[in-house]
Amino acid sequence: MKKILVSIALLLSVTAFAQVDNFSVSDGKVYWQRVYPTDLSHEELLDVIVKAGTFMDILDGDVITFRIVRGKIDFKELGFSRGSLPMYVSGNDVSCFVTVQIKDGKYRVTVDNIILTENVTAGVFKEGTENQLETYALKQGELTSGFQKKPSKVYNGFFSNLFLFQNKSYIDDEW
Repeated sequence: MKKILVSIALLLSVTAFAQVDNFSVSDGKVYWQRVYPTDLSHEELLDVIVKAGTFMDILDGDVITFRIVRGKIDFKELGFSRGSLPMYVSGNDVSCFVTVQIKDGKYRVTVDNIILTENVTAGVFKEGTENQLETYALKQGELTSGFQKKPSKVYNGFFSNLFLFQNKSYIDDEW
């Protein structure tokens, strides 16, 4: 009985760390991934992404790829105050690489190479300094308990809202 309980506890702990707020770890890198329903075609989704005006180096093929450079997080919109967050969250802009795959009424967004750029100078933090998210989010190849609290929720909210394309008003409604 004790072996069964230990096995269940181990399985639950592995499952709990497998994905947190759409973040996962593979080969020592942190990824964010989410699937959204859509009724947009590949071409319409690409048009929405282009018209958003916030994405750079957009490439279209079997998948759509682009970059975000120094994206600003609206903490209040996400329900957080700047002072309640770790400095690596509240004092940074977000840059990353994004891949969008489209299939059967849904699209999957994968975010990787997440880079945090200091937007303030305070203490050991110097404006313009860049760090990979892994610097703060990983310890021994796993998401830290500190990251799994508010930071993962802030970044998850930021990415979730940013990539909810079908509800954006970028689509022309002219007849």
